[in-house]
Amino acid sequence: MLARCTSAAIVGVEACPVVVEADLGPGLPAFQIVGLPDAAVQESRERIRSALRNSGQRPLVSRLTVNLAPAALRKQGPSFDLPMALALQAAAGRIPLTWLEGLWATGELGLDGTLRPVRGVLAMAEAAQAGGARHLLVPRDNGDEAAQVDGLSVLAAADLNEAQEQLQNPQAHPTPDQRCFAGVAKEEFKFDLGDLQGQSHGRRALEIAAAGGHHMLLVGPPGCGKSVLARCLPRLLPPLSMEQALAVRRVHSVAFAQPEAGLRSQRPFRAPHHSCTPAALVGGGSPQPLPGEVSLAHHGVLFLDELPEFGRHCLDHLREPLEQGAIDIARAGQRLRFPCQFQLVAAANPCPCGWWGDPVHSCSCGDAVRRRYWRQVSGPLLDRIDLHVPVRRLSPTEVSRPTAAETTDQVRKRLAISREKTSQRSGRQLFENRLLEGRQLRLCSPLTSAAQDLLDCLADRLGLSMRSLDRLMRVARTIADLADSEHLEAEHLAEAATYRGFDLDLP
Repeated sequence: MLARCTSAAIVGVEACPVVVEADLGPGLPAFQIVGLPDAAVQESRERIRSALRNSGQRPLVSRLTVNLAPAALRKQGPSFDLPMALALQAAAGRIPLTWLEGLWATGELGLDGTLRPVRGVLAMAEAAQAGGARHLLVPRDNGDEAAQVDGLSVLAAADLNEAQEQLQNPQAHPTPDQRCFAGVAKEEFKFDLGDLQGQSHGRRALEIAAAGGHHMLLVGPPGCGKSVLARCLPRLLPPLSMEQALAVRRVHSVAFAQPEAGLRSQRPFRAPHHSCTPAALVGGGSPQPLPGEVSLAHHGVLFLDELPEFGRHCLDHLREPLEQGAIDIARAGQRLRFPCQFQLVAAANPCPCGWWGDPVHSCSCGDAVRRRYWRQVSGPLLDRIDLHVPVRRLSPTEVSRPTAAETTDQVRKRLAISREKTSQRSGRQLFENRLLEGRQLRLCSPLTSAAQDLLDCLADRLGLSMRSLDRLMRVARTIADLADSEHLEAEHLAEAATYRGFDLDLP
């Protein structure tokens, strides 16, 4: 007898439908899986045999053939265990074929029949809904994730026997309502601007970065507050919309078998170590390419501390993602696209010892050492960073006599008011200023005559490229929005230029 059950294979961050066909035929007992399976799929034979036996089911003594269609698509991972087991049970006449009509299933089987979570369930749920599935059967630990898709009947089981019971009476197991935003853990609030003394220039740059979504580079001596500034940024950003939260969850679902429960309104914050490889940073790997840190920071913040300590080859992989908001991973047999619309915040010391230019501490590095240190960061990458912010060392008085400073909540409320005013005045979203391009940027940024004269002078004085000029205009547009000004004034451009002048001061 022939039976079919539908599942899905993860390709990039999308799910492609896969039809699992099971046939019990005459001949000596054997179990063969065809359809371009990898080693993990081939090992499903032993997991299914043991799971059936330890779940109290009779062994299948026949010639078993399982086909995973389409055969040209490579199948990877243990997520086909459950649909193969159900199709074999139906082919053997142990469960009705009608149970599998319109059913999509995924899950890894343990040797005792328990169902373990798998990656990419949210993408599978969206594909199942688009494919008109009657039910989606998943492991219990993936149930909340699959339930984020509206209008899809989700069945979540702990083991193989429970899965068959739910298929027998699916109405007795309603889909949980999990489509809501989860709270933010308290440990995510341990960094607050109110705990940072001084650094008025860095605070202002952080506010501009949070308002317009601009990339930022912080350069200063050790212990001056660069990391605190960077880690305060996510709370200053606007909360994720439902569509953005689902996009973030989809990427994390592909990368991890059990992403955190619920949708999060807080934007993701990723801080990889400087020893990470290019594949870990931008995505890739073998045998199945996975999203990298830039994709895990999708709609959030990517923080690269000790920027020059990253390998130059690794950093140069960031050029296209910073411009395009997506990265294409090309392999001999496939081409994948991972979304990565992130905000970059980088921090660095001015030199290897950290004290170059400090009025008190002497630098032990020579000019050649400093040049070699900064050579790890290419000019084209620096050109793509909107704000270059020098962060000074605090004076002894500022350290010993702390004063009350503006908190993160106070700055966030001020930014929310500014975003609302900008939206009402021009119909634009303030956080999207860094995405303004060419004609659109100039249409929404009319220059006064004094501002035009200053812009001509700045372009000549700083030797700006077309990209740098556009980025200067975007930052000035954000500064004008924070001042609730429709026109770009000379003072807006002058302040924006202070965040580009650091290009001339690099050793």
